[in-house]
Amino acid sequence: MIMLKLTASSFEPFRALMVLPVLYGIVFATACAKQSWSAPPSAPATQSTAAKIRLNGEDVGTTEDTSVLVKRFTEIIDHRTSKGGNFFIRAENGLRFSEVIRVAEALSQAHGIPDLAFDVEPASAGNISRDSVPIGRATLPRSLMLVVTVGNLGSARGELISGGLHLYLSEFTMRVSARHSVPKEFVVVEVFRDNEYVIGDKSVPAAALKSELQARLSRNEDKRVMILTRSDAEIQWGSFMEVAQAARAAGADMIHILTLTP
Repeated sequence: MIMLKLTASSFEPFRALMVLPVLYGIVFATACAKQSWSAPPSAPATQSTAAKIRLNGEDVGTTEDTSVLVKRFTEIIDHRTSKGGNFFIRAENGLRFSEVIRVAEALSQAHGIPDLAFDVEPASAGNISRDSVPIGRATLPRSLMLVVTVGNLGSARGELISGGLHLYLSEFTMRVSARHSVPKEFVVVEVFRDNEYVIGDKSVPAAALKSELQARLSRNEDKRVMILTRSDAEIQWGSFMEVAQAARAAGADMIHILTLTP
């Protein structure tokens, strides 16, 4: 990923995102809503071995080498009339956030189409019969779904995906000291440590994320949330998904990820 440093006055690319369509896509799904997960507040994410990757249930390598996944993904897309490919990524909560994002970036470079999606509630699984999946304000036919599973999770069946949320992986970085320069059109959530969330310099517990985001999004015409992470700190996927799930429930239609440098 090309990384460009931004200054406080260099936010025109971000403002353009408020009116321009997303060029690439990645659809993210996770079973995090029902996974039992609680990381120690200050414990770094640890993953001693590369996590396995599956594409629609087929083994396609590991996070250490995503070339097998990209090759298979490209083969599928090349056989389609439409060359764009939506895909959902489901990941274990305990995996490193950067490890899962690396898989997402690899597929976006192979013409993946971005959205962050969620598994249906297990109790409602039997009621999911719609042919299309809502992703923000759009829909995606289940017949076109590509489900990527990172780590050891259960079913990868597309019929258990309940909906999605647009995700934008920023090509830019900025200094931690300039983070307050993010345009006001975004609701910004800082996630620098596991289980620790900050919105507008206010520490917010996980249980209050939805209500806090809902209140702030209600004041914005564009329902976009920007999650800030740090390049010198590692969080777990579960910490990211706490915000993603709350943002979706609060009415957000897109999540941006921006990495800060010291």
